Amino acid sequence: MNAFDLKHRSPEVKAQTLRTLATLVERYPNLRLGQLIANAIAGRDLFNIEDDELGFALNRLFVTYTQFEAAGIDRRKV
Repeated sequence: MNAFDLKHRSPEVKAQTLRTLATLVERYPNLRLGQLIANAIAGRDLFNIEDDELGFALNRLFVTYTQFEAAGIDRRKV
């Protein structure tokens, strides 16, 4: 595995991305997987997104949803 793959596509990166997605699924069971991923990548090309970029995007989505909850904002109305 080359340096690029180690940074962007390693098994550890993939595992962390899946853990983040699993956390979102558990926390927001009313949302479909496609909705979570689409909300996370916000119009970017899913086919070409790197694993680490998807992981960061999912993490940002989790933070955003958590901030909405803390502020008492219904994210469905934003």
